[in-house]
Amino acid sequence: TVRVTKDDDNKLNAEVTYTVDGDEVEKAEFDNIYTLPEPVDTELLVSKWLRDAAENEINFGDSIFEFEIEPQGEAPAPENLTVATDATDAALQELSFGRIHFDKDVGLTAGAEQVYTYIIREIAGDNPSVTYNTAEVTAEITVTKTDENKLAIASIEYFDEEGALIAEGEGQSAVVENLYTAPEPSEIVFELKKIYEGHELAGGDFEFELVDEDGNVLQTVTNDATGHVAFAPVIFDEDPGKATLSYGFTIREKNLENPSITYDGEEISIVVEISKTGDNVLESVVTYTKSAEDVTLEPYFRNSYTAPEPVEAVIQLHKTYMNGELYGNDFRFMLMNDEGVALQTVANDENGNIVFAPLIFDEDVEGKDGVNVYTFTVREINEGEKYVTYDERLITVQITVSKDAENRLMAAVEYFDEDGAPLATPEFVNEFTPPVKTGDTMANSMLLYMLLALGAGASGLAARRRCRDE
Repeated sequence: TVRVTKDDDNKLNAEVTYTVDGDEVEKAEFDNIYTLPEPVDTELLVSKWLRDAAENEINFGDSIFEFEIEPQGEAPAPENLTVATDATDAALQELSFGRIHFDKDVGLTAGAEQVYTYIIREIAGDNPSVTYNTAEVTAEITVTKTDENKLAIASIEYFDEEGALIAEGEGQSAVVENLYTAPEPSEIVFELKKIYEGHELAGGDFEFELVDEDGNVLQTVTNDATGHVAFAPVIFDEDPGKATLSYGFTIREKNLENPSITYDGEEISIVVEISKTGDNVLESVVTYTKSAEDVTLEPYFRNSYTAPEPVEAVIQLHKTYMNGELYGNDFRFMLMNDEGVALQTVANDENGNIVFAPLIFDEDVEGKDGVNVYTFTVREINEGEKYVTYDERLITVQITVSKDAENRLMAAVEYFDEDGAPLATPEFVNEFTPPVKTGDTMANSMLLYMLLALGAGASGLAARRRCRDE
């Protein structure tokens, strides 16, 4: 209550009296009760996405991607200031920094707001295949107070370094992309040495197989004339991450079953270990093992050669002498090679057999089933004997040499006429034609015939003697 009076000096005076519930009090006081608003929790999310230049998703494998968060000013800290991925078979993973607890009043009136700021960064890793993202993400959380004296999340927004909004709303995350570049592949040429004892290498002599761990034949190659064996390059492009990948192969020589060759028989084991350098290049370590012996410097196969046992082939024909009698050494015959060079000259025996000296064949055939074919010709030498019609034909002789399983050469002799038709009985046929004389009487004719026959026998004997003399 305010009581105003005027004093003798003509001044107004005021007297204030405070009464609370009828009782006079010394001064007026109003007591308010303040209640803290109900706090609110939320979280900030970040997602890691790994892709290549063609926008293909790349699984993380053993790569770990880490992020850190830095509260700005009075912004409360989340439960985790760093988080990391743990997925291996995914290319996208969402991470939470954990609960952020807001309990500070944002104002005395409902609707008041407070903005809290956070900086999110990726912590660069050590995978040389990954281009890590160095850009910062700014997250802003706006907290407001409701009429019910409760704190509430008004908005969550994520911005890139240019200030552009990249995500908003609770449960949404800022996606941080990393670029994956596949490592430079490793190219390996598996090589070995072929040793061939007792024989020269011509190139293409032996076959070798490269086999994978599942027994699949990947390549088959042959040696060159120096004994060098090289498979086509094998490309290794699988990213091992931080680990080392191991691959196994086997090199084996094919047994071509040539009885002249003793094959090595052992196999060469290969272990390839692939790792990745800091320059994003795959490097390899190759180890060759033959039986229990490491042959890392130069793996090899050693074969030995044993020449096959030679074979003799006899060329044998027959002489037929029509109207004449054979005594041996009656006619001569020449054996020639395929270039027409005379090799032997022989005469028939009294039974008409024409037998040349044995031909020896010692040249090996190619491989297990190879053959060598040799061609000869035989002709009779026309020595111009009277009353004899000589056989002028050429008989072709073909000798086919092969090899059996015991490393022995075998020869098959075949005969052909001038038209190439096979001859079951190769023979030369000569004919004796006695001279014809006329007389007055049959007796004279018979006598003359007998004299001519005796003369022919003498001529044959003389011819045989000439052959023997020669």
